[in-house]
Amino acid sequence: PRKPFVIQVCTYASRTDAERLAEKMRAGQLPAFVEPIDRTNGKTFYPVFLGRFQTFQEAQAKLKEFKGKPASRDFQDSFIRTL
Repeated sequence: PRKPFVIQVCTYASRTDAERLAEKMRAGQLPAFVEPIDRTNGKTFYPVFLGRFQTFQEAQAKLKEFKGKPASRDFQDSFIRTL
């Protein structure tokens, strides 16, 4: 099965900080979630993602929409990737 496309908004070293941002984004009607990533050095990071999109084009349209919202002001380097 194909992996979904997501928009990576930012990454935190603290799960609490990541969850706080995701909750704030969900309150603003954005489909945000946190997915922990374990690095080979033993550290865990907590990226905040938006959505799960079936196509790159769908993710691209949502990224453009997101960058037009005030919530994206601090996250202009958000990008599309797969999970």
